[in-house]
Amino acid sequence: MSLAVGHEPRALSGFDRLPGVTPPSSRESRPGFLTDTLIGMGLADAQQVEAAIHESRVRGVPPETLLVSQGLLSDDGLARARAEHAGLDHVDLSEFSRDHDADAAIGREAALRYRALPLTVEGRTLVVALADPLDAPAIAEVAAASRFEVIPTVAAAAAIEERLSELPERNAPDDEPLADPPRLQPIPGGGSERSDLLRGPLADRIVEKVGAAIDEAARSEILTALDDATAEIERLSAELEQTQQRAAALERERDELRDADSGATA
Repeated sequence: MSLAVGHEPRALSGFDRLPGVTPPSSRESRPGFLTDTLIGMGLADAQQVEAAIHESRVRGVPPETLLVSQGLLSDDGLARARAEHAGLDHVDLSEFSRDHDADAAIGREAALRYRALPLTVEGRTLVVALADPLDAPAIAEVAAASRFEVIPTVAAAAAIEERLSELPERNAPDDEPLADPPRLQPIPGGGSERSDLLRGPLADRIVEKVGAAIDEAARSEILTALDDATAEIERLSAELEQTQQRAAALERERDELRDADSGATA
C-alpha cells in the first residue's frame, strides 16, 4: 500500500471544489510551529498563545489543546490551522456530503480505532478525514486496513467522532485473500512514481514536524530547568539574607555582652 503523493501533496482531482472543502493557500507545509499558523491566520491571540505555550511546559499538554479546552480556540479553527500548516484540504463535515460508497472501505471498527472518517473513493484511492494529518501510524494503518491509496484531509475532531457512528460494520471473511492493490499512476508533471508507504513530501513534512516537536520539547526542558534554577537561586538568596541577619544579630548580642562585662568589671 502507498500513500498517494506525487511531486507535491496529493489532492483528488476536483475534490477541493466540493462544498465544505477549503484548500490550503499552498500545498507546501508552513514553516515554524502550529501556534505560529494559528496566530498568522488570526485564529488565536498572540498573548493567549504565549500564555498557553508557557502553561503547556508545566502541564505537558500541547498549547493548541489548551487553547481549545479554555474556549479560546474552536475545534474547527484548530482543524483549519492544522490543514493550512500541513498543506492539506480542510473539510467542514456539516457542509460536505460524504460518498457512502467509501464507507465499506474501512469499516466502523477500523475507523473508530484510527479516528479516520472515509469521505470519498475513486478507483483505488480513498480520501479520509483526520483530526491530526501528521498521524503517520494512523494513515499507514488505514492504508493497510483498507488496501486503498490514502489521501488525508483535516476535519474537526468532534465532527469526525460524531459522524463515525454512520459507518456500517465491515468484517472481511477469514479466507479473503490479501491482494496487493494497484498503485496510482504518476501525476503528470509530478515527478516519478512513489510506491513505498509514506515516501515523499508528506513524509518529509512529518519528519520536519516531529523534529520541530522535539526541538520544542528540548526548549521547554531547558526553560523549565532555567525556571527551576532561578527559583533555587532565589531560595538560596533568601536563606543567605536570613543567615546574614542572624549573624548581625549575634554580633550585636556579643557586643552588648562585652559592654555589660566591661561595666561590671569597672
